[in-house]
Amino acid sequence: MIKVAFVRGAYLNKFEWQNYDISSKNLSITPISSFKPITNIKNSTKMFSLTDLSKSKPVRYIANRTFGDSQVLFGLSKIIGQFDIMHTADPHYFYSYQLSKLKRDKPLVSTFWDTIPFNNESTIRKKYIKKFSMKNTDLFICHTKRAKKCIEIEGFGSKQIEVISLGVDLKRFTPIKEKRKPFKTILFVGRLVEEKGVLDLYSAFKTYLGFSKYKKLRLLIVGEGPLKKELTKKIITDKLKNYITIEQSSYDLIHKIYQKADIFVTPSKTTKTWEEQYGMVLLEALASGLPIIAYDSGSVGEVLANQGILIREGNIDSLTNSINRLIKYPVIRSKLGKEARICAEKRYNCIDYKRKITNIYKSLI
Repeated sequence: MIKVAFVRGAYLNKFEWQNYDISSKNLSITPISSFKPITNIKNSTKMFSLTDLSKSKPVRYIANRTFGDSQVLFGLSKIIGQFDIMHTADPHYFYSYQLSKLKRDKPLVSTFWDTIPFNNESTIRKKYIKKFSMKNTDLFICHTKRAKKCIEIEGFGSKQIEVISLGVDLKRFTPIKEKRKPFKTILFVGRLVEEKGVLDLYSAFKTYLGFSKYKKLRLLIVGEGPLKKELTKKIITDKLKNYITIEQSSYDLIHKIYQKADIFVTPSKTTKTWEEQYGMVLLEALASGLPIIAYDSGSVGEVLANQGILIREGNIDSLTNSINRLIKYPVIRSKLGKEARICAEKRYNCIDYKRKITNIYKSLI
C-alpha cells in the first residue's frame, strides 16, 4: 500500500480533490489541511495554521516577515513519517518548505500552478522558501504547458516535469437531457474581484440590454468577493434588479447552476502578479455543454483548446458583440455547446487524471 500525504493547507478544495479521491487497494491518499480550508474533505487531517487567523492583518504581516508565509502547518513533522510520498502545491507556501525539510529520502511531488516567472518572491524570506522548495522537489506536476515553461524560465528545467490536465466529474457536470427552453441565462462563476473581469461583463450586459429587443435575458453572477457591494449598488442604481442576480453556491450544487445557463462568460484580466492559471470553471462549463466567451488571459486559450469565443482582454465592445452573436444565432450557440462537451470528454475527465497520477505515484516508489 502506497500512502500519499496530499498537503494543501488552507487551500484544500473539492474541485481539485475530485481528481485525487481514489479508491484503491494499492494506494491511499490523505488530504491534509488547516482547520479552516476552502472546503472540508471527508477523512482529512486538520492542523492549526496561521491562516486560521487570516482575518488578522498583524498576524499576516508578522508571518510574512518571520516565517515568510502564513501557510504554516503546526504538527506536520509528527505525522509525515507515516507516508511514502509527499504531494504539495506551490513551492512558495510554507508547508511546501516544511515538507522540503522533512522529506529525507522520500519523494516530494509539487503541483506547480504559477504561470508568471519569478512570481511570489515579494520578500527575501519568501523567495528563499520558494527556491529551497523547488530545489528539493523530485517531480513537478503542471496542468498547463505555460506553467511548465515558467519552471524552465526560473532555472529548474532539469527537474522531472509532468504536464497533465486536471479534470472534473463528467457524470456530475453534464448537459441537461431535456429540451432547452428559449434562451435566458448568461452565467458567471468566480471570485468577485477586478481581475476576474466581472465589472467588464456587467458593462457589456448593460450595453446589450440597451439595444436589444430581447428583455427576458438574465445575468446570473455566482460568487463572493469585495466587489459584491459595488455590483449590488450598480444593479440598484441602473434599475437592473429584474435582469441581474448575485448568488452563492456550494461546490456540491454548482453543477445544477451550469445546467440552467445558456452561455458561460469568464472575462479574466491579467495583473502584474496574477493571470488565469487554469480556470476550473472553464472545465465545468465545457463539461456542461455551454458555449463559452472568454478573454484570452493567461492559460485560458490553452485550456479551451480552440473551443468557444476568445477575445482580447478588456475589449468590452467585443464582449458585448460576442454575447449578441450567441443570442442572435442559436445554431452557433448549439454547435459550440456540443463541441464543448466533446472537448471535456476528450481532455478533462477526472477519471483519466486519477489513472495517470496513480501510475506516477507508483513510479516513484
